[in-house]
Amino acid sequence: MRDREQDITYGGFLKYYNETDSLREIVLSEVEVFRSSDSEFIREAPYIYLTFSPNRFIIELPSSEENNNEEN
Repeated sequence: MRDREQDITYGGFLKYYNETDSLREIVLSEVEVFRSSDSEFIREAPYIYLTFSPNRFIIELPSSEENNNEEN
């Protein structure tokens, strides 16, 4: 997930997701946090809870080919 406003990228596994018209909530596990502009590592955490308005974050998913490589 990329937060362009804060210049932060969150990488991890989606555990929970909730959505209303005005709010989205996400819990990620095994999280690594990076500065988006230069990919500098900031921190890691077992879980992170994020709340945000719709359209604030860009959510990216790995391709199926990347998933298959990680499983082998």
